[in-house]
Amino acid sequence: MPETRVNFEGHYDESHKSKTMCQPGEMFLEDVDLADFDAEFFEIGEGEAAAMDPNQRQMLEVVFKDLENAGIPLEKLNNRSVGCFVGSYSSDYADMQARDPHDRSSNNAIGIGRIILVNRLSHFLNIKKPSVTLDTACSGSLQALDFASRYLQSRDVDAAIIVASNLYMSPEHVIDQGSLGSAHSVSLKFSQNVFLFLDYVRGKKYS
Repeated sequence: MPETRVNFEGHYDESHKSKTMCQPGEMFLEDVDLADFDAEFFEIGEGEAAAMDPNQRQMLEVVFKDLENAGIPLEKLNNRSVGCFVGSYSSDYADMQARDPHDRSSNNAIGIGRIILVNRLSHFLNIKKPSVTLDTACSGSLQALDFASRYLQSRDVDAAIIVASNLYMSPEHVIDQGSLGSAHSVSLKFSQNVFLFLDYVRGKKYS
């Protein structure tokens, strides 16, 4: 784990007991500085930017870059019938902000709001159709694609933006999963046709 995210040595527990950090690591995007954000370009004030979940910051930059690479200028989307669907699971930044209520920004509620994740994007692009954040764990991006497909098929929207956003920044989510098992290949049969596989390793993503 990157030292800028988690003090691995201070949290890892080789005993693999429940409610301990028993996974020896996770999968992280390389060369991503969560503090690096061009707030001025997105017309966001310094205080508000500091309160923003890095998921919001990175999502704005990634989607803008993807639109640019696709040759779609912002003017082409302005005030258009475009839906926006975001699949996201992690809420690490909210957990971190809850540790000390006296040391967080006045914009905290908006900065960590799950629905704001997608609304940031819809607001910046000025698109006028459904703006939905979906949390269905690992299938969030697939569900977002399904939602978008249905809106396109019904012609409720002319186009759709589909995003998956997941960043891990604190040890709590790994500790909470101590009861699920660790990153060791073990399978347990708990009914005639159902198996539970305990080889679960979480990773962060953008797509």
